[in-house]
Amino acid sequence: MTATFFVLIILLGVVAANVVSNHIKWLPLPMLYILGGLLLSIIPFYRHFLFNPELFMFLVVTPLLYNDAQNASRYWIGRGGLLTFCHYRSC
Repeated sequence: MTATFFVLIILLGVVAANVVSNHIKWLPLPMLYILGGLLLSIIPFYRHFLFNPELFMFLVVTPLLYNDAQNASRYWIGRGGLLTFCHYRSC
C-alpha cells in the first residue's frame, strides 16, 4: 500500500508540473519536474522510503523506451549504425 501511495504522489507531482508548465512558459518542463521532485522530497513520511528497482524499471524506464522506439526514424538508426561501423573501420 505504501508503494501505491508513493506512485500516486509522484503522478500527482507530474500532473502538477504539467499544469504549471502551461502557465509558466519561460521555465522548461524538465526543470519543473526537478523542482517538483525537490518539493516532494520534503514530505517526511517518505524520507526513508526504499523504491523497488523492478518497479522503477516497469513504471518509468519501460514507457520511455517504448515512446522512443515509436518515434525513432529508421533512417537515423541505420545512419547511426553505419557511422559507428565506419568509425571503427576508418571508412
